Amino acid sequence: MSEFMGPDDIVYLANQHNDFKEFTFKEILPLAFSDKDMD
Repeated sequence: MSEFMGPDDIVYLANQHNDFKEFTFKEILPLAFSDKDMD
């Protein structure tokens, strides 16, 4: 499984959280890279 999530995966995450009106790509992108240690 790739450690990089593609746009489709990010859109999928956004759709899963569409009840959060303030959910933005700035919040989605950290989820996409949550497997990496990005302090």
